[in-house]
Amino acid sequence: LSARATFNGFTPLHYAVLNDNIPVINLLIEHGADPLIENEQGHLPSAYSLQQRKELLTQYEENVRQPFSFRVGEKILLVILIG
Repeated sequence: LSARATFNGFTPLHYAVLNDNIPVINLLIEHGADPLIENEQGHLPSAYSLQQRKELLTQYEENVRQPFSFRVGEKILLVILIG
């Protein structure tokens, strides 16, 4: 990291990724952390991951981008998440 780096706009997920804390990353994702939130520099949390973690974080991002559906009574609602 640069001495000029700022941490403005970092989410808890950004910090967990920056610290390579896999248990906390998983906990945050399981409880609804959005991996598509950019910090003030326009970086997703995955931008700060170690190379071996990028695949895991990319999968989280893809899961959030994909539409999902759920049943309400007799109707199926399609919800599209836009990051």
